[in-house]
Amino acid sequence: MLLLASHIKQLPIVSMETGRQVAVIIDFLINHSNLGLLAFICHDRKNRRLILMGHDIRFIARDCILINDFETLSEADDIARLPTMVANQFNPLDKQVSTQNGQKLGRVIDYAINLDTSYIQKLYARPTFFQSRFHDQIIIDRSQIIELTDKTIIVQDSTELVSSAANVNAARMSS
Repeated sequence: MLLLASHIKQLPIVSMETGRQVAVIIDFLINHSNLGLLAFICHDRKNRRLILMGHDIRFIARDCILINDFETLSEADDIARLPTMVANQFNPLDKQVSTQNGQKLGRVIDYAINLDTSYIQKLYARPTFFQSRFHDQIIIDRSQIIELTDKTIIVQDSTELVSSAANVNAARMSS
């Protein structure tokens, strides 16, 4: 199932044990080298920054994320490999998208996460001013990405621009 990152952020995390909300998703730990979703960053009711590993999720519904209980959430210091995870964290939002030949296509405004594979599957970008006269958005599949840098996402020269926002809604509703 594909879900937009903008939809997952702010989803409540609910304990199956108590049936109550125990935290809320605020961000993601994304691996810079392969766009893999490493973990979810969340805040509990005391506004503590906690980590939820993907394998601890029991179910993701459209309106919440279910976990066994509050103990599933870990403080950042409790996860031995977290410093490495944070060092490799990547946030694609607002990154410049360019083709191999240097043509600037736009900036990333959202992305779809494939929950079955735990990888970013698609990037959605707002075209540059010139490109926006002809296209509403750019949709980039992970297979079109050639290189990720700190500032730019380089894609194949053949990346097509899409003239309809319907595909963003389709990703949100895909199952």
